[in-house]
Amino acid sequence: MSLHHHSLFALAFLAAFLNSSAIAATGAATATGAAAQVSLTGQTITVSGNVKQDSPTGPTYVTNPNGFYFTLTDGITTISGQERRNNDPAGGPNKALQTIATFDGSQATIIGTVTAASFSPTQTNQGFGIGLVARSGLLNASITYNSNLTNGFGGLAFDEQNGHLLVGVGTNPLTASYLDLTNIGYANGPTLSKPLPFVITFGAGTVSATVAGNALGTQNVPFDMTQAVLLAGGYSGNSSSVPATLTYSSISVALSTTVGPASLLYAVSGDNQSGVAGAPLPASLVVGAVDSHRNGVPGATVSFTALGATVSPTSAQTDANGHASTHVTLSSTPGPVTVNASVSGLNPVTFNLTATANPSLPNITGVVNGASFMPQFVAGSWVTIQGTNLSATTRPWGASDFVNGALPIQLDNVSATINGKAAYIYYISSKQLNILAPDDPGTGPVAVQVTNSEGVSNTFTANKVALSPALFLFTSPYPAAVHADGTYVGPPQLIAGATTTPAKPNEIIMLYGTGFGASNPIIATGFVFTNPAPLAESVTATVGGMPADVQGFLVSPGLYQFNLTVPNLPAGDAALAITIGGLSTPDGLMLTIGQ
Repeated sequence: MSLHHHSLFALAFLAAFLNSSAIAATGAATATGAAAQVSLTGQTITVSGNVKQDSPTGPTYVTNPNGFYFTLTDGITTISGQERRNNDPAGGPNKALQTIATFDGSQATIIGTVTAASFSPTQTNQGFGIGLVARSGLLNASITYNSNLTNGFGGLAFDEQNGHLLVGVGTNPLTASYLDLTNIGYANGPTLSKPLPFVITFGAGTVSATVAGNALGTQNVPFDMTQAVLLAGGYSGNSSSVPATLTYSSISVALSTTVGPASLLYAVSGDNQSGVAGAPLPASLVVGAVDSHRNGVPGATVSFTALGATVSPTSAQTDANGHASTHVTLSSTPGPVTVNASVSGLNPVTFNLTATANPSLPNITGVVNGASFMPQFVAGSWVTIQGTNLSATTRPWGASDFVNGALPIQLDNVSATINGKAAYIYYISSKQLNILAPDDPGTGPVAVQVTNSEGVSNTFTANKVALSPALFLFTSPYPAAVHADGTYVGPPQLIAGATTTPAKPNEIIMLYGTGFGASNPIIATGFVFTNPAPLAESVTATVGGMPADVQGFLVSPGLYQFNLTVPNLPAGDAALAITIGGLSTPDGLMLTIGQ
């Protein structure tokens, strides 16, 4: 029987689409164990409609995604999908095929069984193929979506002609005679009547096949099958929506069992794990080295390197199965982690991992000025650490926490460091710590960490500056201000349960802040002192835009007092600012003036 030309067209599309189309995620890429065998698990392929009717431009692009389907494997990775145009944003460049390696199929034997197949006798230009595709057919052809000129396929072709189910062996372009399966008792018209076993054999530049013991002949293979993948696919170029289907059980490729040099490194297990930051991952990372026939290669040296983690060992020899492994301990910082495995001369393998915050460990989310809550602070000033699980208890320091006048560096086993130096702890709670930054002349990014009974927090990078002037507030926008008699300054009823009254012109009031820098003489942070010291730099103040006389003092660790004379201003709220070293307190502060 002569060749049915529709099958040539269909098989050409099978190969062409592998180069021009992207996977539509109907089957995820999967990794398999390596042995001297490559296989596909059984499935049903269904195609229908006319894939050639798809638009070459947006927004539709693919009007019939059922027109073409394929599954292919390199013995390590398997991908399945329906076609998408290369220029379709939903499909994009065919990145899925870029994950596919190749094996040496030049001497391969493919064994499998087609358990069901059905065509409509009223439809033409539908077909299926099972076999190998050379690397040239995957990547090297200059083709477009509607081209049928790609070489690379060799194997079985299934088709329908004159109401009969046919099978043939050949290459693309296909030059072979077909066997009518009805004539050997395996089909009723265009439908397979019982499972059809097949064997496809590749030799020195040839391919031959038998189905149910019937030889289909031998054809020349005009391309390099030393770099090949296993393919099962189908194509429909018919305007009707009537489907054609083919079902196969597992298909396997037997390859040489003589172990050659390593040609591929791949991830066996351990990828995409998540673990608690600072802890080891539960499972090792395992890679495999295989030769071109997918035999495991023992004795290959694998190097492991990590970003965001440590690995042990950093180098290992592959075992008898070609596998090597390493253990990963995540860094204390939550976030993405990568581990690379490499063998000299082979493409490396990257494991993508994630370090998550320990739900019981302290976790810092912010480090801010203790008065302005701006994301910067000064040595010897009050600092607020924000986060979660910072402390299991809530309290400020008490008299029993002081030893010989030294400020405590821990409360209830909660401590903090800034740039590696111990901070002084005033207040602890689950979500907030108020601390006094230790003396340290350096400025710029510094590491902040909290330690409690559960462990050590993440490392938070905070901004340490020379000056960050800020006033403590009663409530925004009114600063904590006090009359000379000890009562509070502010609009009436500012604080529930306390009396607040406006400041009067020419009255001296007291304001309190932090972040104003050193005193003169310098007083070391970390000890209680009783003699206030003036600031090392001069300060100025304005109220309502008018200059105001002001003197500043360091009155206790990290706390500055300002004695300010209120200018002669009309009643109402007036903007307040205190400036030191060219930097002012944050905008928006208001002082209430009365008469």
